[in-house]
Amino acid sequence: MSLIKSLIVVASFTVFSGCAPINIEKPRDDLDNIVSAKGIPLVIKEDFRGGQIPFWDITLFYNDGMLTFQGTEDKSHFFLLSSTVSANLNVKQSPIPLWFKAKYPTLSWSNIPIK
Repeated sequence: MSLIKSLIVVASFTVFSGCAPINIEKPRDDLDNIVSAKGIPLVIKEDFRGGQIPFWDITLFYNDGMLTFQGTEDKSHFFLLSSTVSANLNVKQSPIPLWFKAKYPTLSWSNIPIK
């Protein structure tokens, strides 16, 4: 493989966190692990970050805490950035984005509003 092709392959798996790039050898999805364990969150906060490598910051709110993820532009892979544990966040169920329901169609969606 040529040097240019090697650089392109490495660059395609580089995610920027703050100022320093983080190289990821293969895609993983921390969001899948959390949602499998905890289920549908009560609130999802989404922030799109543009630039040379656009990405999403997603925060999931559960009664026992919140988790922040950084995700790819197409929302196919998410990496856990931080988690906060709280005795009770006291948040109510808010409408969940349609993309989240499409990503996790096997969850129990009865009585969950979708936006």
